[in-house]
Amino acid sequence: MYDWWTVLWQNLTQPQLWPELLRKIRNRVDARRSHPDDLVELRALARPWQEILVELFGEDAVARAQADTTEFEALVRELQEKERACPVRLGGGAHTRLLYLLTRLGRPQVVVETGVAYGWSSASVLLGLAQNGCGRLYSSDLPYPKIPRAADYAGWVVPERLRRYWTLRLGPDRQNLPEMLRGLDRINLVHYDSDKSWHGRLWAARLLWPKLDAGGLFVADDIQDNRAFLEFCALQGVTALVTEYQGKYIGICRKPGAGSA
Repeated sequence: MYDWWTVLWQNLTQPQLWPELLRKIRNRVDARRSHPDDLVELRALARPWQEILVELFGEDAVARAQADTTEFEALVRELQEKERACPVRLGGGAHTRLLYLLTRLGRPQVVVETGVAYGWSSASVLLGLAQNGCGRLYSSDLPYPKIPRAADYAGWVVPERLRRYWTLRLGPDRQNLPEMLRGLDRINLVHYDSDKSWHGRLWAARLLWPKLDAGGLFVADDIQDNRAFLEFCALQGVTALVTEYQGKYIGICRKPGAGSA
């Protein structure tokens, strides 16, 4: 069980987190949530993730990437063991195989991720970068406020051998992302898995999109929560690629330009 007095004290003594807590309160009463018709639309748009990879990278490239995932399978088993050893319970993992293959196939030099928790998505991208022999992952994570010393567990499962490709910033996205972007000329791949509110999604997408390189990919988890991802794709005039994963929906869009289909 949590030591609630410790949790309360941690939040009260970190004024830099107060704006984030107020935003979360506002988002909980935000009326812009999903509507049953939105799920009907997502079901109609959803396609197998393998089909989306073929559209993005071509059948031959995808077949080669999927032919040898031995190291990825070994990583999954390693992460499972590490997660079982973690003394606290964090959120679930993302579509790690998809993220791994997007990294292998796209060969990004710069990847930006929001939301880390155990570090499943981080480790999957990092393995892809390591196998590519290039690239760096920049992650932003706000440790769980209900867990004492939560910062100690961010990225718990990420193997030490992969961390040399990783820069992890702890704190709210509103602080971390602008600081990250000041040091980055461009981004090739974004994985968004943090603030799922309509406001949070659109704020981050509008901030990250100008830095996304032509042909770069923007991946967003849990897009069934509201229409923010679909609205953003329509605003940018890009196709929303949608796949279903464990009862939820993942959205992918590609910035027009070099490398686009």
